[in-house]
Amino acid sequence: MSTVGQQATTLCNIWIIRRSDGTVLGFTNHDDDITYEGVTCQAASGLTGAALQTSTGLSVDNTEALGALQSTVICPEDIINGRYDSAEVDVLLYDWKAGHLVSEQFKAMIGEVQVKDGSFVAELRGKSDLLNQPLGRVYQPSCDAALGDVRCGVDLTSPEYRTDVTVVSVKDQRYVRVAGLDAYPEAWFERGTVEIMEDGAPMGATVIKSDKVSDAGRDIELWFTPNVMIEPGRVLRVTTGCNRLASTCAVKFDNILNFRGFPTIPGEDWAMSYPSSRLTMDGGQL
Repeated sequence: MSTVGQQATTLCNIWIIRRSDGTVLGFTNHDDDITYEGVTCQAASGLTGAALQTSTGLSVDNTEALGALQSTVICPEDIINGRYDSAEVDVLLYDWKAGHLVSEQFKAMIGEVQVKDGSFVAELRGKSDLLNQPLGRVYQPSCDAALGDVRCGVDLTSPEYRTDVTVVSVKDQRYVRVAGLDAYPEAWFERGTVEIMEDGAPMGATVIKSDKVSDAGRDIELWFTPNVMIEPGRVLRVTTGCNRLASTCAVKFDNILNFRGFPTIPGEDWAMSYPSSRLTMDGGQL
């Protein structure tokens, strides 16, 4: 009789997660840890799987992984900082009694991850989803590089673009007043990031919406409420942002040679323009 056909099943699920930074994590819904190909799959990790949707052809297969955030396994800081973005996931059916693999159910990548109330839901997308992703560059006036990446070349660790500040007061968790930015002009850190520090290590991060100078000091508004409590006296590490315009690249970062956009490309108004008897035709631009 096959393992699947037995009345008393000895089957369990295994999830192997391979992050882009090389970290490999294993989980199982069995009641004891299982070692598979050198990876210890942790039991009682709070991870469960929703129903798997598979299809023929090139339609995207999908499922969900649900779990509780546990600091020793999956912590919210890693999710917020993008360490699980596009991580590879193997969903396996395993016979824990015989100690062998029964079948490989699903190969996927982690898509959207939602964090709420101490738990997370991660969307698992089948490999065919890669065929739905546009590749190549878009001809547009703005830069398509990410600030600080290899194509951009800006060193964000420079004191000109990153510094530590101290929280003076907190209006709520999205509006804070800080000290330590007198040397930086207003709006210097807009579209940048803020990390909530503790003992010199980042405990959470979010994006800066606005950076304004007021009569009372320097006010920072955040796009999202961070998962770590901000309170007076806490140290924040702020990193500058970029609006992807050529003028900003040249003036703020002195990096126009690495600008990855097409600032002189004609816009839609130029493409839709046409000669008119009411206009003076002197050989100039339309």
